[in-house]
Amino acid sequence: MKKLFTIALAVAAFVSFNACTSEDGYLDKNKGYIKLGVTIDDAIATRATQNANVAEWYAVVTNGDGDPVFGTVAAKALIGTTLGTTPLAAGSYNVAVSNFADDDDWLTANDGFGAAYYEGNASNQAVTAGNTTNVAIECGMAKNAKFSIASAGFSGTALTVNVSAPRTLTFDKANSTIDNDAFFAASAELTYTITYTINGITKTSAAKTFTLGGAGSASVLTIASNSNGTISVTITYDDEYTTGETSTITIDAATGNEV
Repeated sequence: MKKLFTIALAVAAFVSFNACTSEDGYLDKNKGYIKLGVTIDDAIATRATQNANVAEWYAVVTNGDGDPVFGTVAAKALIGTTLGTTPLAAGSYNVAVSNFADDDDWLTANDGFGAAYYEGNASNQAVTAGNTTNVAIECGMAKNAKFSIASAGFSGTALTVNVSAPRTLTFDKANSTIDNDAFFAASAELTYTITYTINGITKTSAAKTFTLGGAGSASVLTIASNSNGTISVTITYDDEYTTGETSTITIDAATGNEV
């Protein structure tokens, strides 16, 4: 599924030369402008990203000499309504976009659980005086990987999954669901433990490490238990981009160790 986000200019049409005149308030017939469109493949995106408008994204525009004319090379600028109203001298431009200003800002989003990160660029975009150039950028799939916890037939009264690496996160089960998704670098090694209470006895499993899927992948750790307190854990990563793999472990209820 693909979504197209665009930032609209103040004028309804820009095909005629007369549309780019000073009577529009900002358009200069001696300058050119950029109208930006961004396409992402939102298979693993959070709802916030799916509903995003390109105005909420970030960009840096550089001229043929590599000098920034919108944003900076170090930090992209919020697009808002500003990019579409920025007058540009006639020439060739490179445009880079992402849904975060810096490459690692996605890590701290959503209280540290992170968010899907997208980026893309378009090179050698010709801008001519008195005209607006449509620039379409295909960002494709997310550059990072999503990790989720699912509960399937868990009979206990408490369940948490604690991730200790590559950063510390805690997933709590409430009302049979765990709502948080977390995002990590593609193919990151993730270490976790499971703490659970079944039949009034609380146990913590031995630490387990596995490798997440690649860019754009969605890894799911599914936890189930039987009435005797034995827990089974299934790790699955599968999406439309990569070949899915499944790994299942069983944790002994008495020791908390993998069988």
